[in-house]
Amino acid sequence: YREVTADLARARTYGASLRLQLALDRRVTAGHNIFYRDRRDSRAWTWVRGGLPRAVRANLGYVALATGLLFIPAGIIYGVVRADPAKGPEWAGPVMTERAERGAIQLAEGGSYFEVPATTMPLFGAQITTNNLRVALTAVAGGALAGLGTVALLILNGVHLGSAFAVFDNAGAGPILWEWVLPHGVIELTAIVLAGAAGLLIGGALLNPGRRTRGDALRLRSSAVAGLMAAALFLLVIAGLIEGYISPSTLPTPIKMTFSAVFAGILLLYLWTGGRDEVREAPSP
Repeated sequence: YREVTADLARARTYGASLRLQLALDRRVTAGHNIFYRDRRDSRAWTWVRGGLPRAVRANLGYVALATGLLFIPAGIIYGVVRADPAKGPEWAGPVMTERAERGAIQLAEGGSYFEVPATTMPLFGAQITTNNLRVALTAVAGGALAGLGTVALLILNGVHLGSAFAVFDNAGAGPILWEWVLPHGVIELTAIVLAGAAGLLIGGALLNPGRRTRGDALRLRSSAVAGLMAAALFLLVIAGLIEGYISPSTLPTPIKMTFSAVFAGILLLYLWTGGRDEVREAPSP
């Protein structure tokens, strides 16, 4: 390519025939398109490497709010049910209470919370991923109700989370649930929080558009909403794979717990540092 480019330069400098110049020009153009073409296949990886964590950091306020709406009710209900086990069926429901009682027996017998045959793990993982994606999309769509739908979904999920762990701990079956949830739960709950933050962004634009019209406020936040929603969906696919293959596996509990801790550290480091060396942080809307 360098040689042909030099030939074209010499042909132009010394006044070669137009036919020769055109022939060389076509070759230089073809070479340029090969070496400097738009590498669209790398755009997805570029977004995963830098765009996703930047989208999260640019909206930390809404991410923090969604985190509080999910985990504060979870902590409160957990404390209430632990202090008064009789409230367990009321908050967690009879099905989860029955699972907790059965889980204590399974734990004593060396079983797991939910056993999935190896042959059906792919189907199970796909079903889990589909359900998680539905929850995330519902959280985002809830923002259209001035954010109230998103707030309600986050709180209800927090109540379910806290009550479930409380009834299992009260029944002495806590380890069997922790072992199941933690490998995928770190990523799954992070994704739900990000989807909730996207819904709150929409609700914030509707409730407080400032001097703009609500339509303009929504358009202004559309890229932030899309970034958070895409981040949530991406993480949920990973969580579904882990929940389909790692969580129900027969791996020893220490390995699952180590996997959870390592993955949580990697996820935190990725979200906090990813993409910082590419562009400056964009301000939150």
